[in-house]
Amino acid sequence: MSYPQQPPQYPQQVVYQQVVRPPSNGAATAALILGILAVFFGISVPIPFWGLIVIFLAVPLGALAVIFGHVGMRASRTIPVGRGNAVAGLIMGYVTLAICILTTAFWVIALVGSAASTSSV
Repeated sequence: MSYPQQPPQYPQQVVYQQVVRPPSNGAATAALILGILAVFFGISVPIPFWGLIVIFLAVPLGALAVIFGHVGMRASRTIPVGRGNAVAGLIMGYVTLAICILTTAFWVIALVGSAASTSSV
């Protein structure tokens, strides 16, 4: 009786693969997220009483979006990704800051004008 021949056993070859991650621009992504949050709160700043509370969230978020946007733009010179996110964060941050500044100027002028017109004699 003959037994079937088994194929010779060779050692398994181990293949090591190096995982290469694509470059990313974290500052640009942070600028985009902060810009979206800043615009979310910034559009409600002109509402009379609610805006007084929300302006304390919108201004820091807008300022951080601008800062991270500029950092992301600088990083996009060396890493060729994230330029669009940085630009979008910059635009949303500047728009939010402009809304906050214009609304504050409007309310200051309105209060000064109201106080001047109702002065008692």
